[in-house]
Amino acid sequence: MFAKNTWRALLLLAAGILTCHLASGQNYVKLVQEEDLISGEAYCDSLLTRISFPHAVSSLPNYPKANIAAIELMQMLQEPDIELLEVYVCGSTSPAGLWGDNVKLSQARTNNVALYLQYALDIPEEKIHKSSIVEDWDRLYDMIAVSDIPYKYQALEIIRTKDWGERKTALRKVGNGKLWKILETDFFPELRSVRFGIFCRVKPSAMMPKIETIIIRDTVYIKETVIEQPQPQPVESKPEVVETAPVVCEPVVSEVVLTETTTTRRNPWHFGIKTNLVSDALAVPSFGIEFQMGRHISLNIMGKYSPFNIFVKDDNNTNIYGIYPQLRYWFSNNIMTKGAFVAIDGGATWYTLQWKDGLLYQNGKEGEYSSDAGNKAPAWKVGVSAGYSLGLGKKKAWGIEFETGVGYIHYDQNIGRFNEVSQKWEISDFQSKQHFGFTHACINLTYRFSTK
Repeated sequence: MFAKNTWRALLLLAAGILTCHLASGQNYVKLVQEEDLISGEAYCDSLLTRISFPHAVSSLPNYPKANIAAIELMQMLQEPDIELLEVYVCGSTSPAGLWGDNVKLSQARTNNVALYLQYALDIPEEKIHKSSIVEDWDRLYDMIAVSDIPYKYQALEIIRTKDWGERKTALRKVGNGKLWKILETDFFPELRSVRFGIFCRVKPSAMMPKIETIIIRDTVYIKETVIEQPQPQPVESKPEVVETAPVVCEPVVSEVVLTETTTTRRNPWHFGIKTNLVSDALAVPSFGIEFQMGRHISLNIMGKYSPFNIFVKDDNNTNIYGIYPQLRYWFSNNIMTKGAFVAIDGGATWYTLQWKDGLLYQNGKEGEYSSDAGNKAPAWKVGVSAGYSLGLGKKKAWGIEFETGVGYIHYDQNIGRFNEVSQKWEISDFQSKQHFGFTHACINLTYRFSTK
């Protein structure tokens, strides 16, 4: 169940990542005080994000808002002074439909959004507060009150005075059904929603004892020398004032702390090896290597090779190999370890592929055909992709990546048919094609290294 939901959430997160990046200026994560959550002040609509749902639908339709919130929280939690307090999720329905169906619908909407946020960011379940509102009459009343629709005051009177079981019947009768049509068109869509809020706070700083320090600076180090000042001893009073020489006290050095003039950081350079489990499952083994090139940039290069086709029996004519470079941008500071990324990618593939239809397909220029692979004109592609990486285990050395891409593919291919008389493959057709759209999907198993 976990793997299924995680795959669903992460794949859809990858599909929406470009939209999220463009809208990253919006603020979906709120810094609040813990007492605001207890009093309920943080749950007002001005601090909540609304995701609209179609009529009678509970599956999450509007991923960009959830994606932006997920990425924003992920980036905020990189700060050591920020901690997650609570995620609040509340689903609601409009008065349309049967009460029993609306109960299930509001709960399902709440659970779907909560599961998405929980698994996308590995949020502990106890930090997610869920509630649901069946037929949000209070919100409908507020919306009608600030509108100028016909039959406004009749609608408000019905909602205010009648029991919830009588309201629908009474509203449908106003204006021979005209009021109900206005409500269905202009008001009910906003009530079919889930409101969610992600609340964080700045950790309270520990109270440190006040210590008098003397800072001595040189060109290499900053030295903090803690000096305990001697306390004067009480002097017994005497009838005569006797002049004495001043007492010189030597300072006692209790501790010397040496720190570098710049913030010490762990060496950020990483590299990793990986394989695409989707390609491996199709008997086209793959291997890749990824290098970190900057704080948020990495270079990923994948290759694959297979001398056979598992979909065709007694196939001795298949030969597939290719290389696929990719430049990635990571939104997280945990580059190559955990977080979302987008990429610009390309690739070239050479193939001779025997298929179930009895034909032999080989990429290359028209008329340049042989039974062996190695044609000089490969199939090629360019595009963009997005994905999400998860670390596995305590050290996060092992990981798994989910990635999908779109773009442009061009290939020229000769089509051969086997001549039973001459017992040779002969060219029967030539195709030159191009494709815009989906280009690849990967589930990469990775192992990462870091240099210190």
